Amino acid sequence: MDPNKIKATDYLTESLKLIVTIATILFGGLLAYRSNISVPVNIWLYYVSLGLLAISSVVSVANINSLINKMFRGEEDAIKKKEVKNLNIASILTLFTGIIFGAWFLSVQTQSKPSPINTNGTVITDSSITVGKDIPSTVKIVKNKDGKITEVTITPK
Repeated sequence: MDPNKIKATDYLTESLKLIVTIATILFGGLLAYRSNISVPVNIWLYYVSLGLLAISSVVSVANINSLINKMFRGEEDAIKKKEVKNLNIASILTLFTGIIFGAWFLSVQTQSKPSPINTNGTVITDSSITVGKDIPSTVKIVKNKDGKITEVTITPK
């Protein structure tokens, strides 16, 4: 068997493994990012991106298995087969379109913070509570057995 053909097949299988790795990392990253979004915008972009990245991984693994089987049967021109080329093109296209849809999904998400609530001079935001100067109040903080705050109550006197 020609060593150049073996080397070309090795390069192709390594690139397919890289596609699987990249698609899996992006898939996990999108899943992790989605868990931090309370109200996602255009959620269909998220699902399309996840689907394309999953398809890219599956097609790449199928292509690797196809190449291994062809090489095992002694087909020296396995890398030139139409099936291998089509699977390679499909895995690359689905990876790139999955990346595009994922980037599109991430770009339309707004990182808006809730507007402050103002009641009787007390302003409550996502990270702070401000009580007005002229309002006498009582603050009650309840902690659990681990010392974490479970409840904060502010009542005017």
